[in-house]
Amino acid sequence: MTRAFSLRRKPLASAAASALALLACTAVQAQSADGATVENLGTVEVSGQSRVQQLQNVPITMQVLGAETLKAVGATNLASMNGFVPGLSVDDSQPTQPGYSLRGLGSGDFGIGTDSPVGVYVNGVYTGKTGGALLNFNDLKRVEVLEGPQGTLFGRNSAGGAISIVQNDPSGVTEASALVRFGNQGTRHVEGLYNTPLSDSVALRISAVGQFSDGWVTNHYDGSKAGGRRDWGTRSSLRWSGDDTTAVLSWEHEQLNEKARPIWAYNTTPATLANPSQWIDPRKADLNEDTNPNVESRRFDGVTLRVEHSLPFAEFTSTTAWRHFNSVNAEDNDGTGNIASYLSTGNFEHNTTYQQEFKLNGHNALVDWVAGASGFWEQARQTSTLVTTTNTLDPILFATGMFPTPMPPMATLGAGAQQLGQALGLSSLMNTNLVNGQTWTEGMNNTGSFKSFALFGDAIWHLGASDEITTGLRLTRDQKSFSWYSPLRQAPAFDAQLNALAGTLQQLLDNPMLAAAAPQVGQLLALAQGLQSVPNIEFTNAEAMAGTLRANNSWTNTSPRLVYTHHLNAEHMVYASWTKGYQSGGFPILSAPVGGAVPKYSPENVTSVELGAKGQFKAAGLFYGATLFHYNFTNLQSLTFNQATGSQIAGTYDISTSDQKATGMDLNLQWRPDRVWTVHAALEYIDQTYGKYSKSDTDFSTGQSVALNLDGKPTGTPKLGATVGADGRWVFGDGRINAGVQGGYTSATRCNADIVLNFGCVQTAAFRIGGPTSRVDAHLGWEPASQKWGVGLIVNNLANQRYVGGPSTSAAQLGALYGSATPPRTAMVEFSAKL
Repeated sequence: MTRAFSLRRKPLASAAASALALLACTAVQAQSADGATVENLGTVEVSGQSRVQQLQNVPITMQVLGAETLKAVGATNLASMNGFVPGLSVDDSQPTQPGYSLRGLGSGDFGIGTDSPVGVYVNGVYTGKTGGALLNFNDLKRVEVLEGPQGTLFGRNSAGGAISIVQNDPSGVTEASALVRFGNQGTRHVEGLYNTPLSDSVALRISAVGQFSDGWVTNHYDGSKAGGRRDWGTRSSLRWSGDDTTAVLSWEHEQLNEKARPIWAYNTTPATLANPSQWIDPRKADLNEDTNPNVESRRFDGVTLRVEHSLPFAEFTSTTAWRHFNSVNAEDNDGTGNIASYLSTGNFEHNTTYQQEFKLNGHNALVDWVAGASGFWEQARQTSTLVTTTNTLDPILFATGMFPTPMPPMATLGAGAQQLGQALGLSSLMNTNLVNGQTWTEGMNNTGSFKSFALFGDAIWHLGASDEITTGLRLTRDQKSFSWYSPLRQAPAFDAQLNALAGTLQQLLDNPMLAAAAPQVGQLLALAQGLQSVPNIEFTNAEAMAGTLRANNSWTNTSPRLVYTHHLNAEHMVYASWTKGYQSGGFPILSAPVGGAVPKYSPENVTSVELGAKGQFKAAGLFYGATLFHYNFTNLQSLTFNQATGSQIAGTYDISTSDQKATGMDLNLQWRPDRVWTVHAALEYIDQTYGKYSKSDTDFSTGQSVALNLDGKPTGTPKLGATVGADGRWVFGDGRINAGVQGGYTSATRCNADIVLNFGCVQTAAFRIGGPTSRVDAHLGWEPASQKWGVGLIVNNLANQRYVGGPSTSAAQLGALYGSATPPRTAMVEFSAKL
């Protein structure tokens, strides 16, 4: 269930420099042949302020990636952008439970009872944070990444920022295209698109995408491949255009069915758990996963109806959306391949949402304005399971002292039954073995019913030719009802064997002819009955085991936005903004109420201030954007993991909230010096620290709990993220070459005492956890003058940089510490064709 991991860096400069030099030498020759001259950048239209504007005129820190840019580097979903949008981090190691972070703000809670401070929207529809939040790009138009609170513009749960995915609508032009890629590790990627007008007013657009690979590592436990992908989806849209009304109805379907993420146990023995110098390197070690089933799957469907109608004074838009998914994530949580330290967790979700938004958008000489109302309804179910074996459980029960036996109770009972069977000649007892891999399953069932209603408005007031003031306000009402139920553990094979054994022992005890053996039989029967009565060992809340516990709460918030913009001239502007953001409170999934005390999260609140500048030097083909920012974030919702005690195996999660603050800078540059080259660069510097935060943690070197005061300490967010790239297009033969290279860099994790205790900042002779990371992608393609077909080569992770991530201490009670490794280089050949 844990998501985050730190990464290790290898040199970037040599690979990037070589690729750039090769492209530059070729382009110098091509430029003169093509007669290229310096060309202006033109304009990039975005809808980040709920109105279509030019990117250069939007007073928000914002990055836009078009479909062609993402296609060139083989990006298939938002996680493919990691490292190339400074400040944005997307963890897709568990695609049904992705993690998003912007400017260091993200969610540390994986349950349905909370939301993420980073909102993801597809065509204006909120996706939630779990099963429907990370889908493959399908007929993509552009991706807009907006940093800072965006509540008045996008809506609920975008206190830390928003990611807007915009897809293409049907058009009145017939078009068809197909694309396939084949690469190493059995990689196959396919795309198809067909658009056609059905009449003068109706058009149909159908697209499909599939992403498949065999995997990049072999599981030596069973010989299967791990790390592969199997994900496909379709989208169908119908557009009707009348005199003053347009309606677009779309249906999107996606299915994912692949193995869960691969993980490795760092330590080979429990004695080396707290000694990183003795750990193995996952990049070079055998994978040994024995979880069954080992699967991550999802079935998603979404239907959206958008109606636009022109009124005399404004444009009216109605967006109606229904989304539903079922997802499963059953994964290994020990990495040892050892039945005596078996731990597997599962996440099973069923989710349905309905959204309705009405929006008016108008403008006149004085003001450009947006106003609207929205409603959001969600029904969610989640089951979190823990699966272990009797081999694993037996020594843990023995260590608790629950059974006064000379050795683990199941082993004691089995040995005693075998001895008794031999003495009495009973084969049914001679074959007794209670530690032969029988499974033991526990779970927590949660349901949630959520409602959110809002009124919002945003207005740009024109104070003259050079000055504007933007005012925005969002009024929100959130209501959440939640439940917890933890049924009694399920161990059918173990219980059946134990019941049969107890029945046999009872018959022997009742037999007067065996009076001499009665003391031994009685002791064995008492032990069997004691094992029969063992309740849950992980989810031990007696009230939640006895029946369903329920709670509800509601929150109301007003979030304002104020921006002052001054245009220095037609090409340059400066702005200052003050914005407040909000995220509703919620409930943790694994911590159930006790004695009427309901565990819950308070709402998150953020206040953000920005000073920025944007502009372009048209003659030089240069566009720039720069921002200084500072924010204070209160009650950031997360979970604190507590190490297992007593009979527990995986430990528990408790509510944790912290206050955080950050000061930083964003810089974006795009330069097109001629008709051949486009160069782009971006960076983010951020100093993020805790305001108030205290917690307890385990020091694994001593096994003792320690109290930590992290006030004013770094949160772990790296200080620097940067990207630089170049793309070129030039004539070659009877066609045109397109080529490019892009590199991304993220500095090291900023360590604090908590991160150090949990091995998030580790340096060994073989690898580093928490170090800086870098990545280079490159592409080279050619298409004829007709542009009807093309071929290309795409390489992701050109320098084959691989990093070690984690670790997770959730299996520390079993003497295992596990983590992950990033995939190796992927090279793909691409073929495309279109009408």
